[in-house]
Amino acid sequence: QARDTAGNVQVPATAYTWVRDISPPSLSNLSPTLDNNGYINAQEVTNANVLFTSFSADETATPSYALVINSATCNGSLSYGAMPQSNSNVFTSGGAATYKVCVRMEDQAGNIGYGESIEIVYDPNSPSLSSIDASGDNNGYINAEEDSQTHALFANFSADESVSVDYKLVEQSTTCDGTLSYGSM
Repeated sequence: QARDTAGNVQVPATAYTWVRDISPPSLSNLSPTLDNNGYINAQEVTNANVLFTSFSADETATPSYALVINSATCNGSLSYGAMPQSNSNVFTSGGAATYKVCVRMEDQAGNIGYGESIEIVYDPNSPSLSSIDASGDNNGYINAEEDSQTHALFANFSADESVSVDYKLVEQSTTCDGTLSYGSM
C-alpha cells in the first residue's frame, strides 16, 4: 500500500504478481511441407514453398528460422527470420549438400531456446545409369519364343547414386525424355 507525506493511504492496496520462468522453450514439432522424403531436387528448388509447417514448442513461443548447412550449430550466432522456402539461395549458393532449419524460440518471459529440423538433402543432379544388364538372351533381338515370355527384359542396373528405375519400351527412333510415361517393366 502507498502512503504520501500528508498521511493519505491508498485503499485498497495494489497487489503485483510475478511468474518466475527461467526455462527456455524446446521444440516439440516441425512438420515438413514438401514430399516428406527429406530431399530438395532441381525442380523443387525453383518453387517458393515453405520447408516446414506446424511448428509447436513445449510452451507458447514465437519462432524464427535459419536455413544452414547441417554441420552448423543452432544458436544465437545465426541470423533468424521467416521460414525459409524451397527456392532459398542457401541451396543454390551452397550447392549439393545436407542442410537443416534452425529454430529460435522466444517465450513470453523472454527465454530463448533453439531446435532443429530433420536433415534436408539438396540434390540438384540427375542420376546417370552406367549399365543395364539384359535378362536371358542378350543378342539385341526378341524372337518368337521370347515374345511370349513374361519375365523382365532387364534385371540389373548400375547408377552413380541410389535410384529407382522406371522403364518405357519404345521404338529405336523414339527420344527417351520426360515426355514419355514410364513404369515398371
